[in-house]
Amino acid sequence: MVTDLDVLGVRFPDAQHVVPGRRGRKHHALSPDLLLNAVPGKVDMIIGEVKEGQAELNRGARDPRVLRTVLTRFGCCDESHVDPAVDDLIRQGTADLSGGSEHGHYVRLVAFGSRRSGHLKYPCEVILLGDIIESLQTYLRQHWDLIRHAQFKDPALSMLMTLEKARTAINSDTEKKN
Repeated sequence: MVTDLDVLGVRFPDAQHVVPGRRGRKHHALSPDLLLNAVPGKVDMIIGEVKEGQAELNRGARDPRVLRTVLTRFGCCDESHVDPAVDDLIRQGTADLSGGSEHGHYVRLVAFGSRRSGHLKYPCEVILLGDIIESLQTYLRQHWDLIRHAQFKDPALSMLMTLEKARTAINSDTEKKN
């Protein structure tokens, strides 16, 4: 059942990207993924689908059995909280598993896609792939002096780094000619 889902992600409240300085210099901590709208101070869990076209969830991402299996397998909450959390996810697209404490766990359904649906018949957050690309490009440009020499194993991020290096080289050549 879990194979019906594209994304199962967890972010802890104090997560940061750490970029090591060159030649043993200070490490730099950068805030992560603001576009994902993580709930401050809580563990954030995303159950999501990624589509090339319209952002939407597969039937499995809304199936109570699949959601129950995911929450149980992740061990994110006591078994007695799983069914109410599943009900909240289906009804609201989110579930707050903090039990009223300031620390806790937040789960949400997220549909990633190239365009928004005219109208989804179920609640979920929508994040557009174009917005993710723009956000990553902005992030690279803002922190270019720290990360331009870094090597990334992720093929998508490596491609964005290559494009940014090319853009930087073109801009540098243009400035030299002027």
